[in-house]
Amino acid sequence: MWVRADSDGYMNRFEVYQGKETGTGREGFGLGESVVLNLCEDILGKGHKVFFDNYLTSLPILAHLRRNKTWSSGPIRSNRKGLPAGLTDEKDLNRGDFDLRVSNDDITFFKWMDVKCVHVASNFHSTKSPVVNRTQKDGTRAEIQCPQVIFDYNVFMGGVDKADMLCGLYGVSRKSKKWWHRMFLGLIDRTLVNLNAFIVHSKLAREKLLLLNFLRSVHLVWLPSQSHQGWEDHWHLHAHLLSQGKRGERTRVQ
Repeated sequence: MWVRADSDGYMNRFEVYQGKETGTGREGFGLGESVVLNLCEDILGKGHKVFFDNYLTSLPILAHLRRNKTWSSGPIRSNRKGLPAGLTDEKDLNRGDFDLRVSNDDITFFKWMDVKCVHVASNFHSTKSPVVNRTQKDGTRAEIQCPQVIFDYNVFMGGVDKADMLCGLYGVSRKSKKWWHRMFLGLIDRTLVNLNAFIVHSKLAREKLLLLNFLRSVHLVWLPSQSHQGWEDHWHLHAHLLSQGKRGERTRVQ
């Protein structure tokens, strides 16, 4: 499943991958590029900023999105077609050093050295490079330069991963030989647990709830009133809330 989510983990669009011959692809674009276009077709031209991973990032998709006033960036694989030549060799870059090139389409390609070399492309970032803290091999902290594009990517990327993490805590999805079981239960997890309910409640409610407490409240509302009898005691006895262990790890629900 291909997913578009905001930085809070709210999934606002998805597409089920059904194979190469099912109309996912768009003429002139590869699979990853077509997925980006399909997921972003309702926000093109509205000035949104979109971040995606290295499987989806390419120079053609960045140029296309820029022409449609959709600002985007992401890490890019070093063997992608069309990348600039003549950049500083990796062995000549110290930690915090970076090199860049700007294309005729106003796509900026960055090569930045952290622990290892990172390649990023963007259709809207400047060459601004704030300072970030990094831990050295001896355990000390040092300030190094980091291109703004990488700083922003680390801040705003990860919404899909957060949604997956929340689903994994108390999700109802189970293994099944029938593909539609996983699809149906997975959508229940994503809409109820993460996206339409818990995340919105966390933003708007005065009293914040732990995810387990929130799910418990929703389930009790949905269940018929006559089936509530006895459930309170059951939950208190068997659904222990998350607590901090001796080393700070979260305990499992019993």
